Amino acid sequence: MKAFLIYIFLLPLGWTYYNDTPSDFDYKLSRIARDFQEKVISKDDSEDLMRDASRVADDIDDQLKKEDYSASEISEYKEIKKKAEALESYIGAVGGCANTFPTIEQFNSANRLVGSSVTSVIQSKFCMDYISVTIGDYIAYLCQNSSITNLSVKYQWKASNGMNSGSSEMNLSNKSIRHIYDNRDKPSQKKISIFGITCKPF
Repeated sequence: MKAFLIYIFLLPLGWTYYNDTPSDFDYKLSRIARDFQEKVISKDDSEDLMRDASRVADDIDDQLKKEDYSASEISEYKEIKKKAEALESYIGAVGGCANTFPTIEQFNSANRLVGSSVTSVIQSKFCMDYISVTIGDYIAYLCQNSSITNLSVKYQWKASNGMNSGSSEMNLSNKSIRHIYDNRDKPSQKKISIFGITCKPF
């Protein structure tokens, strides 16, 4: 009899299901962005936050499949999903924790959430633009293809103290951004010079 009463008490709880609203999902993205500001220096934490953003996009997809919404509601959910996908790609690139290549539009969208400081390092002087993104003591350098052409780029870099240097060759689709350096392993090494830049279409 006692077990039966517990069953009767719990059964109605299974009938109540609350969907997340666009505002709920937006709040989750804001929280992820704030956490990224605080934890970017940790690669593991950055990877976790990138997955959190991906999960928000997946949850929106799942919810849209299970429920009937008006056209305006669907549009609102899809806009939040775009923000989630942009934040996921942004964290991967700026955090140097995944091989993601956000579009310039995605980067700008996510950066409005994160609120990092973006500085132009090289602009319209060579085939690629280069920017730096600063969040507290963390700084990342990124290559930005602002053109309408998919480009293959070669470049060299060196630290301001001359103690560290490197070179790379990579492809970058038009209107997209890619990570090239961060100071996570050497926090005091915040400034690098980029030179020897050459590009060709691919």
